[in-house]
This record gives sequence, C-alpha cells and structure tokens, in this order.
Amino acid sequence: MPTQPSTPRLRAGKPIKYQQVADALREQITAGILPPASPLPSESQIIDQYGVSRPTARAAIAALRAEGLI
Repeated sequence: MPTQPSTPRLRAGKPIKYQQVADALREQITAGILPPASPLPSESQIIDQYGVSRPTARAAIAALRAEGLI
C-alpha cells in the first residue's frame, strides 16, 4: 500500500483554518509533491488529514482556485 506524503499539522496562532490548509496544499504544489495535472486530495481526504470541516476544506480549495494555482 503506497504511503501518503506527510502533511504539516495546522499551526496554533494562525487564526483562519482554511488559510492554513490552503498554505499546506500550496506548499505541496510548489514543492512538486502535487505536480501539475495531478488531482488534489478530495474534500474528504482534506477533512481527514487536517481535521477540518467540509466548508473549511472547500474554502481552502476556493482560495487556491482564486489565486489561479488550481
């Protein structure tokens, strides 16, 4: 079974969770862990990995979309 890349845990002191998730995904994209044309983790995977709600996961994805990163 392939292993998932390690993802950073959400940091205390940075108040908006969706920004933290977006930052973590952005880091994975820029580091090549999530290369161009590869699928992003699903909302369910983001929820499980980062311990956030579905609206938070959606907001993180929307933020990356607004930046033109995805």
